[in-house]
Order: sequence, then C-alpha cells, then structure tokens
Amino acid sequence: MATAPPEPCPVEFEQVKGFGELGAKCNDKQTMKECCELFKKIACPYNHLLNDITNVCANEFFYLIHTKGKLQPGTILENCNEGPMGINC
Repeated sequence: MATAPPEPCPVEFEQVKGFGELGAKCNDKQTMKECCELFKKIACPYNHLLNDITNVCANEFFYLIHTKGKLQPGTILENCNEGPMGINC
C-alpha cells in the first residue's frame, strides 16, 4: 500500500521574522541560552504543525534556519534539546 505524500504547510515560514537573528545568536557558544530562547519564541507558536509528520512544515522551517539563519544542521538539537521530547513549549 502506497503512503500518501505529505500535506503542504499552511504557514508561509518565509514571512516569519527572526531566522537571521537566530543565526547570529546560535553561531556563538557564548549566546547559546539566548539562541534557545529565541528558537522557542519562533517555533513554539507552530509546535503543533512542526510536530505533525503528515505535513512538510518541519522541513520548511528547518530549511529556513539553515539558509536564512546560516546554521549547521543539528545546531538547535545539539544545544537546545530539553529532554526526550525535544523542546518544551
């Protein structure tokens, strides 16, 4: 049985502000606490969409973190993870 393709994301993350600032905070180990706080400020309003594997929201969101924020893959996970469920919103 074929798996249905993921749904498009209903949010245009290109319009969300903060990815550039996130990159500036997260590229400096001295400001990692501020990085994680800013990530939560940007991501938590959309956590229900980012955690939904039936859409492409997480892919689009993290693509913008890497392109607009100029962050390496894994930066947020490695530095901001708050436990087995990831980030607490």
